[in-house]
Amino acid sequence: MPFFDTPDSLPPSLFYTLSGSSNNTSILIIHGWTADSHDWSWQISFLVETHHVIAMDLRGHGKSAAPKGVSYTPQTQAKDAAALLRHLKYEKDIVVMGHSMGSVTASALAVQEPDLIKAIVLVDPPYWAPAAIHVIRDCLGGLYDEGNLGRESVNLAFVEEKRKCPRLAVYAKGEDCDKERALGMGPLDEVASIEGQGHWIMQMKSEEFNEMLGGWLGNLGKS
Repeated sequence: MPFFDTPDSLPPSLFYTLSGSSNNTSILIIHGWTADSHDWSWQISFLVETHHVIAMDLRGHGKSAAPKGVSYTPQTQAKDAAALLRHLKYEKDIVVMGHSMGSVTASALAVQEPDLIKAIVLVDPPYWAPAAIHVIRDCLGGLYDEGNLGRESVNLAFVEEKRKCPRLAVYAKGEDCDKERALGMGPLDEVASIEGQGHWIMQMKSEEFNEMLGGWLGNLGKS
């Protein structure tokens, strides 16, 4: 099983898997909080025919190490992802897909590494109202740097306006699509919803989601 030591090397080793031909476009998939890369099993089996799939367990999740005394913010997770991609000798044109809090990490990665990331796919990213932040702080404070569990750590909005790459955003509620579209739409951007199945839409409605994902990736490949 492949592991990679992260840049702060305490060492929180990260578990990852590679699937599909390396001659195809690479897509990095990032799970959400409390989950692991198995969340993407339905997408890995779908994408492997057309893409080179990199699936990672974020630090503190799955088979990856969970050491004390290190940062677990989405920004740090994004740096881990970038370091893994460079370790694997990927230098450009990577598509990154994230679910839930993994969408925050994916967006942070796109902002931190614009020359590395070609496009992003956001699967039901979180939009938490300011009134909820104190509750999240109480529940998750031990996992984040002190003073860094405000809007920047838990709300996707801190990077959305800085993103430049094309995006597909798929929500579990149609009402959230308007918030995403309000951020601006480029020629390759697409915002849609798959309703009635809850937060894990890529699992509960895997065929519908995969069809949407495959169509968008196909158009991206023609650009």
